Amino acid sequence: MLDDCAKAALRYTDALIWTPAHLAVDVAAEVRSRFSEAEAIELTFDIMRNASNKIAVSLGADAPRVEQGTERYLIGTDGQTVFG
Repeated sequence: MLDDCAKAALRYTDALIWTPAHLAVDVAAEVRSRFSEAEAIELTFDIMRNASNKIAVSLGADAPRVEQGTERYLIGTDGQTVFG
């Protein structure tokens, strides 16, 4: 079962992905009440970064960097992808 913070983050994620121009006031208020300002900003950036990845997927420009197995990567402190 998800805790209230996780549920708030999921509602926010759904709202930003499906109706970003019509973000409900109560959804934004819940994020502000459950997360610090820094956490809310990080959550927003993570959601938008992952949503923007869908553009590459839809254009077929998301080819893997490995031929077998799985690919691991991190996001560096400068925001750049670090493949490992």
